This record gives sequence, C-alpha cells and structure tokens, in this order.
Amino acid sequence: MTKYLFILLAAFVLCVGCETCASGDDEGCAVLPPDKNAVDNSTVDDDAAITDDIQPVAFEGRTSACGGFEPEKAQVRMAASCDETLNWSYDPETQRLTVRHEDIVLNCGAEGGLETEAIKDEAGYKIIEWELPHGAANCICSFDYETVLLGIESGVVPVTVVRHVVYESEDKGETAVWSGSFDLSQGSGTIPIPQENCP
Repeated sequence: MTKYLFILLAAFVLCVGCETCASGDDEGCAVLPPDKNAVDNSTVDDDAAITDDIQPVAFEGRTSACGGFEPEKAQVRMAASCDETLNWSYDPETQRLTVRHEDIVLNCGAEGGLETEAIKDEAGYKIIEWELPHGAANCICSFDYETVLLGIESGVVPVTVVRHVVYESEDKGETAVWSGSFDLSQGSGTIPIPQENCP
C-alpha cells in the first residue's frame, strides 16, 4: 500500500512540473522548440511587400522673395504678359540641369513660405513647388522657383512640375504646372505657361 501511495505522489509531482513548464516559470523545465510554421504577428511588417518606385534625387533649390530673382526684368515681362515662364539650362561638364519657374503670381503672404523639392519616379523627374503661406495679405506679388538637378547625363529628360499647397495646416494637394521633356543637347530652352486669369 505504501508503495502505491509513493507512485501516486511521484506522478502528482511530475504533473505539477509539467504545468509549471507550460507557464514558462520554471527554469528547470524542458522547453519545446518553436514551431517553424508558426508566425509571430508582433514582428510581421504589413508593408514589407510593398515596393516604392519613388527615388531620392540630388538637387539644389531656392525660391525668391516678392518680385522674383530679378525684379526689374520681371516687371517688364509681366507688363507684356501675365503668363508664367519655365526656363531651363544644362551644363554638360558639371551635369547640372537648372529649371527656373518665373513670374508666378501669388498672394504676398506666400513670401518666406516657398520651398522646392525634386524626386524621381517611373515617369521621370518630378519637381515639387511647395507653397506654405504663413497667412493672407491684401496684395499679390510675383515669385520664382529654381531647382537644380545634379548628376544628370545628357539626353532627353522627362520632367514634370507640380505645385503643392498647404494653407493653415490644410493640405490642398498638388496641381499640375507643366509636363514634358528637355532635350539637353539643345543646352537651354524657354517654355511659356499660359495663364487664363490675369490678376
């Protein structure tokens, strides 16, 4: 009888040890290897399979104050026409493609809130002209954007220019300005951008 009680007691102790092992609290437990087919959802990146075609581009950018980079010339141009102008030039030695968007009429409150950015996607180069006004003023003014794309090899280069407006934390999205190609073998070019409503 004592022998049977000893066997039952030993079995009870072993079962308690199994429960402790399952809870992971007993360092003496033998832990089963993880199931290689099991997935830990806490480490899965849902976006890992998504590829992004947008590539960073080396560029330099600047924007003008009210009146443009050359205020006197801008006044002459705007007296003759209210159209905007896209001027580009290419230096094959330095591989610099300069794109200047001139005579953009905006509210004076845009001064100090303009930025330029360049990226590349499957369609070609994309220049983003950011308009981040600090507020509205009771006047209008002309501004210029200039973006220099670096490391551009000679050839026909597709370029798209868009303007992206964010006003008082409200993202108003992008609007197309111009899209086409520059034949860099020509060295430079001027593209008029007609405006329907003259201020």
